[in-house]
Amino acid sequence: MNSSKWLATVPVLVALTFTAACATANDGTKASEIKGLTSTVASSTRPSAALPQRVTHLEVSSNADFFGLDRLSNCDGQMRNRPLKDRKLFDPEEGVFVPIPVPSVQGTDEFVEAGCTVAQNRAGELRIVNALTAKTPSVGLTPESIHTDLSVFDGSSTVPLHTQRLPDVLQYSKSVLSPSKNGFNVTISNSDGDVLDSVRYFDPDTLQLTANVAPTRDAGYIAGVNNDGYAIAGLPPNAGVIQFFSTDGTKLGEFSDFRDVASTDNGFLMGRVGDRPDAGVYYFDMRSKDISGPIAPGMPKYDVATFVSGLSGETHFYHNYNGNSYGDLLLLKGRDSDGKQYLKIYDTVAKKELYQLTDEQITSLKVDLDDTSLGGDFLYLKKDPDNPVINWRTGATAASGWTLLPVAPFADGWVLLKRSNPENDTTGYFIARGPEGPYAGPWF
Repeated sequence: MNSSKWLATVPVLVALTFTAACATANDGTKASEIKGLTSTVASSTRPSAALPQRVTHLEVSSNADFFGLDRLSNCDGQMRNRPLKDRKLFDPEEGVFVPIPVPSVQGTDEFVEAGCTVAQNRAGELRIVNALTAKTPSVGLTPESIHTDLSVFDGSSTVPLHTQRLPDVLQYSKSVLSPSKNGFNVTISNSDGDVLDSVRYFDPDTLQLTANVAPTRDAGYIAGVNNDGYAIAGLPPNAGVIQFFSTDGTKLGEFSDFRDVASTDNGFLMGRVGDRPDAGVYYFDMRSKDISGPIAPGMPKYDVATFVSGLSGETHFYHNYNGNSYGDLLLLKGRDSDGKQYLKIYDTVAKKELYQLTDEQITSLKVDLDDTSLGGDFLYLKKDPDNPVINWRTGATAASGWTLLPVAPFADGWVLLKRSNPENDTTGYFIARGPEGPYAGPWF
C-alpha cells in the first residue's frame, strides 16, 4: 500500500454522500436511494514534513485497541452504540497510520450502532468494510424502522465501492464483522453471545454472498469460524462428526469420532478422547486440507490463536491477544486424560513439534501455564522466583523476567509488541522493525 496515494486529496474533514455507489440492496433499493448516510474521514496522522527514509518505531496506543490478521487497524469488527471515529490503518510500507473512511448518518435518520473491519479481495487489494445501523423515525402512517447498511471502500476514496442493505439488523454483542480469505464474514450469535446462529461470507468487491450458513439442529451446529472457513459439528445421531468448509461453502474435509473443536488462524484443533491408541489432539489445516495428529495429549485449556474467533460473552469473536500463537506457531498447553500437564510449540506449516515441557518439568519448576506466552523465538514462563525467557530453538535461558512481549508479526518486518511484565502490568503498545530489515529485538 502506498499511503502517499491514500486519500491524497482529502482535507481535514470530508463529507460525501453515497450517491456515487451503484450497488442494489436486498430489498431492491439502489445505493443512491439509501438515505441517511455520509462518509467522513478524520485527519491523517502523517506529519506535514517529509517522512524519514525508513520509519522503524511507531507508538500504537496505551491499550489493546489495534488488531488484525494481515493488516493492523483499530477496526475490531464489534458493533458498538457509538459512532466510529478516528479509525486508522497501519501502512507498513511507509510506517504510518492513515485514516480510513467511516459512514455516518444524515438527515432525519438516527444513529444506533456501527462496526468495521479491514479485509482484502482475491487480488490482495485493500477493502474497508463498515456496517451502520440506523433508525428512520415514523412519518405520517409510515412506522419507525431500523436497518443496517454495509459499505465497502478501497484506500483511495471516501466514496464507497458498494453499499447494500442487509435483510436483518446487526446488533451489539450479537453481530461481528471479521476479515476472511478473499473477503469478510458476519457472524450472528444468540442473545447470550455463546452460541453461533449463523455466519455469512461476502465478496468484498460485490457484497454478494459466497456462503450463508445457518444450520438446523439436524445438520449440527457451527463449532468454529476462522480466516479460511468454518466447522460444523454433528449432533446425535451424528455426534462426533466434524465437517470443514471454505469461505465459499466448499467442503474441505469430514472426520468422525472427534469433539471439542477450537479455531486457529488457518485451521482447527479437534479432540479425540477415550481409551484408544489414537486419542489426543489433531490439527486440520484449512489451507492444505490435511489432518495431523495426535499433536498433543489433550485439548488446550484456553483459546489457541491470537487473532481468531473465541466465544467470550459480550466480546465473542473479539480479536484479542492471549500469547498462545505467533505467526504459524501454536502454543499448546493443558492436561492429558490422566491429569498430567504438558506444553508444546507446534508449527502449523511444517506440521511438527518444535519444543515441549513435560509434566515433571512443569510441576518441579512450578510453571504457571495460564500466564505462559509465546513470541518469536522465545517462550515466556511465569514461575517464581525468576520468570525465565527461554529460547525454544536452543533451550537456553535468554533472560530472567521481561518488560516486552511480542504480540504478532506483520508485513515488511514489523512486529507488534506490548510493554508488559510477568505480572501482566501493561503500559502500552508499539510496532517496530529494523533499520535495514525485519525487527531483530529487543524481545524481552
